[in-house]
Amino acid sequence: MKFELHCHTKYSTSNIPLDGMEEPATIVRHAKRIGLAGIAITDHDVNKGWKEARLEAKKQGIIFIPGMEVSSSRGHILALGISDRIENNLSIEETVERIHESGGVAVASHPFDIRGFGVRDEFVKADAVEVFNGLSLDRFSNWLTKSRVEKAGMPVTSGSDAHTLGMIGKAGISADADDIDSLLKAIREGRVSISENYVLLNEMKEWNRLRMENAYEDVLRFIDWRFGRIRAWALKGVMNKYLATNPRNLAWEFVARAGLIGVLLYGGFKAFSYW
Repeated sequence: MKFELHCHTKYSTSNIPLDGMEEPATIVRHAKRIGLAGIAITDHDVNKGWKEARLEAKKQGIIFIPGMEVSSSRGHILALGISDRIENNLSIEETVERIHESGGVAVASHPFDIRGFGVRDEFVKADAVEVFNGLSLDRFSNWLTKSRVEKAGMPVTSGSDAHTLGMIGKAGISADADDIDSLLKAIREGRVSISENYVLLNEMKEWNRLRMENAYEDVLRFIDWRFGRIRAWALKGVMNKYLATNPRNLAWEFVARAGLIGVLLYGGFKAFSYW
């Protein structure tokens, strides 16, 4: 039975609102449609989508895993199978303790994420490690995680880190489990197999365009906050041009592929620096 363990709904936010794009019920229906036995909703630091997802999962006859991607003081920790919201900005040790108190399993998500959102070598403090993240298109962060975790001999998971419907089920786990308890036990004991497929470049483009369109003013504010005046002016000009033209334009395809190459190169540099 296959499970998606890392998925975001419209309730997830990061520096820009609408980190995820879909309603929880829509996500659950899609999970059923593509043949998943269960799906975890792991929004950033909130549990707002649980009620809706749980009701829909009951209708669809699949397993709903209540979860969160908790922002500890050192990086992200997936909390799977919890009963309550886990407070953010706690130490890794406190975060894992709260997850256990809530009946869940703590999974270090994308530990060597090139944006700095992972816990790096402190993954050993969790119960398991996400050794493959479908959104880590740099590739090197997944490679480095696997090499470190192999030495540590810890249980592993895999997840798509889905933010749109098309991303769901790209990566995940298979386990002999027919409810949440047996699934969490299989994860703790390392009795799962993982699937590894990266999110497609076109799916990344779709996600970014939807965020630009649906959170336009917030994106502009983020650009002004993150970049200097000249760079912000240039980026906003490019964004407006992009939104005004066909996203399948060959010029934008070239820009996207050039960006991917840049991510690959930067990922290699970061992996080398971590190593």
